[in-house]
Amino acid sequence: MELRHGLTVSIVTYNTWDRTAECIHSLLAQRGQQEFEILIYDNGRGSYSGPDLPSNVRITKGETNVGFGAGHNKNLEVAAFDTFVVLNPDVTVELTTLASLREVIQEDAAIVAAAPILIYPDGSEQLSFRKFPNVRTEIARVVGADRQPGGSWSTLVPMKPGRGLVDVEQPAGAVLAVDTATLTELKGFDTDFPMYFEDVDLCTRLCRLGRVVAVRSLLAKHDGEGTAKKYRTATTFWIENSRQRYHRKFSVGVQGKITLAAAYASCVTHMLGTAAAGLLRRDGSRQALLSKSQGYAFALIAAVAGSESYWKSRFLGK
Repeated sequence: MELRHGLTVSIVTYNTWDRTAECIHSLLAQRGQQEFEILIYDNGRGSYSGPDLPSNVRITKGETNVGFGAGHNKNLEVAAFDTFVVLNPDVTVELTTLASLREVIQEDAAIVAAAPILIYPDGSEQLSFRKFPNVRTEIARVVGADRQPGGSWSTLVPMKPGRGLVDVEQPAGAVLAVDTATLTELKGFDTDFPMYFEDVDLCTRLCRLGRVVAVRSLLAKHDGEGTAKKYRTATTFWIENSRQRYHRKFSVGVQGKITLAAAYASCVTHMLGTAAAGLLRRDGSRQALLSKSQGYAFALIAAVAGSESYWKSRFLGK
């Protein structure tokens, strides 16, 4: 199928139809010259129950929770336009912003992906750009020394609004515009990553084909955690499980073994740290911290025991 000029906005939702519907109607309410379609892949149990949707909005209901990346891949298979926008349902963004991202990509053949700067709903800065994790940053993470943005021990890259494009390694997957043909060539997201780090993996592969850029003049509001707030144990488990999976895929040789060992060690220190903090708290954060600690523990167990299907069944309902 020949791709048309325009935007395919891809949204994967999991039991967040209230926020997803708000995101859809926000885009539909905007007027502009840009042709676009909105494709929603629903991994959850509920269903859309709002007003009738126009023909350029299509909802696909999955039989099981296939995960974030696989859901977007399902949408990619039927995408009609030359720019594919991965969009989280907890994002508020102008349609003109997405159209501008498309222009950046389609006007320069060397650019394969582009992203805006993300901010929180209160307008404060969100650290949405990162360097790829490596042996240095994983060792720093063991002792919590990886949180200083812009430092050589951190993956976090500060990005202030302004003018021009900045080459980056990994924008957050909350809003990421990619050339559809390029994404199809890469076969989309690697579905071996059920949740988390699938965007890191994708950007690692994209950077081998062309430039990935931050567009400093464009902003989008992002809630920051969305579904993660409801499923602390599961999301923590998948972050750590996928972190280890990423290093097994891309880290090689002796350095790769050290990197993976550091990832395991940081999982241990984070498990102990969140458990201790949770036990000392008496406020509303106590349960969230203990749930995260449990997620780290399960990720360590999964590294040595239990089949892939078992953990997907436990935490994805597959």
